Amino acid sequence: TEGEFEGITYSPRVWSGTIWYNVVEATSSPSKSLTKLPSKSPSVSSHTSKPTSHPTPSNPTPIPTSSPTRLPTPHPTPKPTPNPTPKPISTPTTSPHQCGNALCELSENAANCPIDCSSKEIETTYEFNLGSSGNMFVVKARRNIVVSSFAINSKSRGVGAVKIYTRAGSYTNHEQSRDGWELVYENDSVIHNRRGVVTELGFLDREIHIAKDRSQSFFVTSTNGLVYKGGEKEFSVYQSDEGMEIMEGIGTEGEFEGITYSPRVWSGTIWYNVVEATSSPSKSLTKLPSKSPSVSSHTSKPTSHPTPSNPTPIPTS
Repeated sequence: TEGEFEGITYSPRVWSGTIWYNVVEATSSPSKSLTKLPSKSPSVSSHTSKPTSHPTPSNPTPIPTSSPTRLPTPHPTPKPTPNPTPKPISTPTTSPHQCGNALCELSENAANCPIDCSSKEIETTYEFNLGSSGNMFVVKARRNIVVSSFAINSKSRGVGAVKIYTRAGSYTNHEQSRDGWELVYENDSVIHNRRGVVTELGFLDREIHIAKDRSQSFFVTSTNGLVYKGGEKEFSVYQSDEGMEIMEGIGTEGEFEGITYSPRVWSGTIWYNVVEATSSPSKSLTKLPSKSPSVSSHTSKPTSHPTPSNPTPIPTS
């Protein structure tokens, strides 16, 4: 500006200076209308009635500061929040229970969240470049699970017989022996679809319970044959979800006999439920059976209160 409320003005210009200010508590909004009369003149005292007990030292800090800030912050807060966030707690809450998000979380199972934890489905692949009569592979449980059903990728279409065997732990050294294997599915009239298309088998004859961190082997075989992919390393994880891991296994020719091929990726689908943990049975048998119960041919001393002359008929009605 040139002059005081008069003369030439120049725009835009940046004022050069410093402002000191205090941040105070919010006050109620000022009155929208002016008072009719100005405030009375304040009282003036020529001196304080009592001097301060802590006078300013002899060398006060110079005002203004010798090194003021030249430029304000380039990105000031446009409008501060009227209710700032309080100090956060030192121990945040754990992940909340979110039933219905298609993920069976650690706090959930088929009983308290069936929509997320029942009829879980895990598929390896339906791509293929190899085939034989069957596959052996290992499943490792990441939760307590119950396996209920399978689907396969058949080598040829038509009616054929399918069997599924299982055993606890690995199939290593059990490829050529039925010992320890349990037949949990047998159907002589499965209608096989063509290669690359899902052939569902329905429910197993017995559900397979697998405890968390335990492994279970499966042997799936069909008279129509199975197709699958070559793998990279036997027993390496090929597919997994929150409930289980499916390992790469082997291809088989014959039922517990013939040539095996390794590594192979079983082609199919497994359905299962996530369940609550159950107490594990004892891992070891007792060393000795219970002793025989004591047997006495007669009572050592007769009773002092014999049956009256008219006893109750035996047996009672």
